[in-house]
Amino acid sequence: GHDVAHGHADEHGLEDAHGHAGDNSHGHDAHGHDDAHGHGDDHGHGDDHGHDVAHGHADDHGHSGAHGHGGDHGHGDGHGDGHGHGHEEGHGHGHHAPDGQSVTASYMLIGGVTLVMVAFYLVQHPDTDVRYYSWNILTLSACIFIAVLASDVVNQSMKRYIFTFLETGGWGNVGLCLFTSICWFAASQATTAALSGAFGEEAKEPQDAETEEERQELEELWEQREVSMKCWGGLVAHCAGFAIVATLAALQDSEPFSSSPFMSLLVVPLALALVTVFFRIAAYVRKQISLMDDGEVSRGEKLWDEMSEEAENESLCLGLSFALIRSISFFALGAMPDTHLHIHGEADWHAGFITLWIVSVFCLVLAYVTFKMKEKLTGGHGHGHGAEHGAEHGAEHGAEHSAEASHEEPDEDDIRVRALGIALETMLMSFSWATLACATCFLNAYMASYEHHILGHMIVAVVMSGLACVMVLTLDKIADKLQADGDSGSVLHLLKEIIMAHGLLIGISWEICFAMGLHTVSHSLQGPNVDLILAVFLCMVVVPAYRLYMLPELQTRERKVVAKHH
Repeated sequence: GHDVAHGHADEHGLEDAHGHAGDNSHGHDAHGHDDAHGHGDDHGHGDDHGHDVAHGHADDHGHSGAHGHGGDHGHGDGHGDGHGHGHEEGHGHGHHAPDGQSVTASYMLIGGVTLVMVAFYLVQHPDTDVRYYSWNILTLSACIFIAVLASDVVNQSMKRYIFTFLETGGWGNVGLCLFTSICWFAASQATTAALSGAFGEEAKEPQDAETEEERQELEELWEQREVSMKCWGGLVAHCAGFAIVATLAALQDSEPFSSSPFMSLLVVPLALALVTVFFRIAAYVRKQISLMDDGEVSRGEKLWDEMSEEAENESLCLGLSFALIRSISFFALGAMPDTHLHIHGEADWHAGFITLWIVSVFCLVLAYVTFKMKEKLTGGHGHGHGAEHGAEHGAEHGAEHSAEASHEEPDEDDIRVRALGIALETMLMSFSWATLACATCFLNAYMASYEHHILGHMIVAVVMSGLACVMVLTLDKIADKLQADGDSGSVLHLLKEIIMAHGLLIGISWEICFAMGLHTVSHSLQGPNVDLILAVFLCMVVVPAYRLYMLPELQTRERKVVAKHH
């Protein structure tokens, strides 16, 4: 006693008083079940008398009601052609409408497959430089991921088990974050010192080898030592960097710095002055330890100093750039965002994304000006801490190149050179933070339903990753053309620094997604210390791959880039 399969109108076969189907029933059985296109009750069955009142009356042409809802499962869909097909969700298979979790998981599956395939395309790109940049970005993203997890585990463990008497906010939190930052800074110095061999017996250097076979073995050993220092030293340095980020954020959230954008901005010069003192003390201690045994600086001790200085600069610039953009966001939005760029209250998102876009461009301009100032001071040298120089130093020229470079390059202990280097790196990292904040403001302004939602941050991360990859390819083409035209290597170095800033943009955009995802999973499981257990588990999964496969592959790409350009 059900409607016909195609929902025909009264003139085209209405049911009789006992619910018998009309001529167009297409062979319905005695039970009167609808076919795949018919409306039923909760399970697709008609009522006792076949009336379709509850499911939307058919008009003269068989159309369903306004939406033609057929029970819990189906939506009537009048097509206006006299057939008025009433499609159930899932074409009659009885599937429920997808909930929010199903939609999010679907986006994750599609996006995950797409990102993995894009990564394969980039790491296998025909251009040697693009392959190197791709591996560098992947390695940097993994390093950021591990560092955020590790620093958060240490910070939360201290809050829950050691410093339980401290306040969760205010100056108590500032003191805890500051203590954590100092611990990570000391761990960074100790890690690079131990791996360089500065505290133990000096390792034999390749130029002291008696045979060619021994020299090759020593070169391989020194290369492995450098990889280990980059792995563990770099990880601890990034942990220190994110600890500084947390410290400066806690400081900006405390009175009197939280009272206005200008007051929050004062945290940046205050932190710079304080950390500079620590860095000068650390440099003096390293120098004294290096000269303590024989009065000379060995290759391992020199490597220790270089790696430590690079780690110090990176961690400081990461914290300064975040605090700077956070203060500017405070000014633009009218409220202070948290470390995930969330604002719990009213904010002017439209003014925010315009202001932050201008700031991101201005940061690139300041980076160029700072770069030219450093180039003028150093006479075109002083870019030797980059990856290409490290590869050339370790793989091709060894100690002889180091001796020659010491006469050609300026004194890296010159505080002016280091200050300009820190300013340059801070501006490039500020570009990354400002671009991410600008994209988040744009999303919140025009897609308000995704505000504070992990899916919204995933949309931002995917878009930022795509744009960053396009920029990397474009800047690489520009660099290749400049090199072919014989332009100066300094411009090429600046372009490569900007490319690495785009790599940082990809890393920090996904880091926010990972942090929110970890919080969501740990909250849903509702067990004691689930977040800490998950973080430790993820570190155990990612760290071996980072050390055993990603960094060695990056070293291989570095050598190929050096061979291409030299």
